[in-house]
Amino acid sequence: MSLRVLLADESDTIKKVFQLALHDLSAEIKSVHSGLDVIDVAQSFQPDIIFADVLLQKKNGYDT
Repeated sequence: MSLRVLLADESDTIKKVFQLALHDLSAEIKSVHSGLDVIDVAQSFQPDIIFADVLLQKKNGYDT
């Protein structure tokens, strides 16, 4: 069973860095662009860990 990671970030660069960093772990990474989507995606995806940017617009990482 691979590591399941949910990444909430608006930056394509950060998303790519996470993919590269976790590639060797064969992690399954799902990313969302908005803090508003985190809860819905987390319920269906069932990640092991969630990384959320604290500066997300509409609903930041702290509020999420």
